[in-house]
Amino acid sequence: MISFIVLLWLSCHSALKLGKDQTVKTEENFKQHITVLRDRENGSTTLLGASITMVISLVAVYFVLISKDRFLRIKDRSHIYLCQYSFIQEMDNYLTGMYRFNRAIEVAYIASKTPPITSEGKIAHRAVQMAQTVYHYSKIKVVAENKWCNRNQKLMLTASTPYIRNIILVPKRDEIGRAVMRKKKWKTVLVGDYILLTNSIVTERGILKTQTVEEVPLS
Repeated sequence: MISFIVLLWLSCHSALKLGKDQTVKTEENFKQHITVLRDRENGSTTLLGASITMVISLVAVYFVLISKDRFLRIKDRSHIYLCQYSFIQEMDNYLTGMYRFNRAIEVAYIASKTPPITSEGKIAHRAVQMAQTVYHYSKIKVVAENKWCNRNQKLMLTASTPYIRNIILVPKRDEIGRAVMRKKKWKTVLVGDYILLTNSIVTERGILKTQTVEEVPLS
C-alpha cells in the first residue's frame, strides 16, 4: 500500500514537473515568436520609412528642377526683351542723328558747288561726313556693350543697323556723300536659350515709325 502511494506521488510529481517544463518551454517559444514578429515589424517600418523618404526626396528634386527651369526661362525671356528694347531705344536716337547728319551733308554739298564758298563747302562736306562716321561708330559701340544681350545677340544687332556699311563698318554713301539706309522695313532676330524674338521695324524719312515683335518658343 505504501509502495503504491509512493509510486502515485512520484507519478504526480513527474507529471507536474513535466507540465511545468512544457509551460516554461511554451513561454520561451512564445517570447521568441514575439521577438521575431517585433524584429520583422521594425524591419518593415524601417523599409517603409526609407521608401517614404526616397519618394519625398524625388518629389523635392523634381520641383527644384521645375522651379529652376521656370526661373531660367523667365530670366532668358526678360533679358532678351530688355536687349531688344534697349537696342530699339538706341536705334531711335541713332536714326534721328544720322538723318540730321545727312541733311547737313546735303547743305555742305550744295555749298561745295556754290562759288565763292566752294573750298569752304568742300571742307565742311568732308568734316560733316567724318563727324557722322564717328557718331555711327559711337552708336555701334553702345549696342556692342549692351549688358542685357549675350555675345551672339550683340553680333546680330551690330550687323542689323538700319544704315548699310562696308567691311570696316563705315557707312556706305551715295553720290553726294549721304549715308545710305537699308530698305524702309528691316528685321532683327534675337536667339535666346528658350525663345527666338523677331522684330520687324518700319522707318519713314529716316525716323523709326512702327515695330512688330514676334516671339517663337524654342523648347
